[in-house]
Amino acid sequence: MTLGRSFPAVPVTQKFPFDIPLWLDQGFFFLGIFLLFLLIFMRRRRFLLNLFFVWAGLMVLMDVNRLQPWYYQFMLMIWVAGFASKQKEGQSSILATLRFIIIATYIWSGINKLNIHFGETNFPWIMDSIDLFSFLGEYSFIGYGLGVFEILLGISFLMPRFWHISVPAGILFHLLIFLFLGPLGHNWNPVIWPWNFGMIFLLWIIFPTRFVVVPDVADQTSSVRRFMPFYAILLLLGLLPILSFFNLWDNPLSMTMYSGLNTEAMMYYQEEEKGCFPTLENTEITKRGTKEYLSLDDWAMEEMRVPFYSKKNIYKKLGRQLCTCITDKENAGITMLSPAGRWDKNTIVEELNCLELVKFKEEFPKGFKFTE
Repeated sequence: MTLGRSFPAVPVTQKFPFDIPLWLDQGFFFLGIFLLFLLIFMRRRRFLLNLFFVWAGLMVLMDVNRLQPWYYQFMLMIWVAGFASKQKEGQSSILATLRFIIIATYIWSGINKLNIHFGETNFPWIMDSIDLFSFLGEYSFIGYGLGVFEILLGISFLMPRFWHISVPAGILFHLLIFLFLGPLGHNWNPVIWPWNFGMIFLLWIIFPTRFVVVPDVADQTSSVRRFMPFYAILLLLGLLPILSFFNLWDNPLSMTMYSGLNTEAMMYYQEEEKGCFPTLENTEITKRGTKEYLSLDDWAMEEMRVPFYSKKNIYKKLGRQLCTCITDKENAGITMLSPAGRWDKNTIVEELNCLELVKFKEEFPKGFKFTE
């Protein structure tokens, strides 16, 4: 399944029937943007909102890689906002639930940065993007402090009396992220650049330092108890990320961005099989003997401008698709690299050749090959 691009789409199930050309895929994307505009300007929103979530669900069903943390967060926020009510109690419940989404995002993002892989690998890499700050990468405790800062920032938003401090701190935090990862820094993962500015806007609107809606915590606590969507959000963003500690919940849905906890993978193959893969300008291909190793994460980032959905089963599905073009299946496959633990520096290496990958139940189209 290609969706008109060289990097394969990985549907939730291979029985999902869509294999559409690029122009139709792009048209489907702009349909979602059009529905969002209609939701803003039309009065009768319930039908449009349901239609929008059908669209959002189909997008993920066609390619699970679209289920990025920012997509997940904003879809949940749009869903909650769709319960808009003219009653004060309803407004209070919706606002409290939207605030909880932001709070949970910060807290889990901070918790997931409290690991040796972030402190000693990812944090130095981030700091290295700006010469003026590169020396900070030598001090891993600053990286751990960054995780603690995010946790405290999230907690501070539970207490309105601190908003006049936490809102400017949050805005500065997102501006620094843009500085280090944006055009002046690593110029990496451009999809999160607007996400950071979107978060700045949300902080300014949802946590006003001059209150638009007086944040009576006792009143909101009382009203939110009768607001059923809050319990769904509490489950999805508050509780289920705990399961990621035991590999029972997906990392991307647990806000593990840049934490160093995500699995990475490479596709390896004999040099004569390289025609099964596109020519990539910014993706390094490592040669070891007669084999070439192609980073699937770098390939995804170069073509789609987003990181790959980090989950072993998804990598295996992708590897299975790529293997359909390979002739020498015994000497080709995927290598997955996973952290051994949050405080264990070692890396777990799992290698599956194409013969092992095709043993899985789902079947893929024969002769899969990238399309220009």
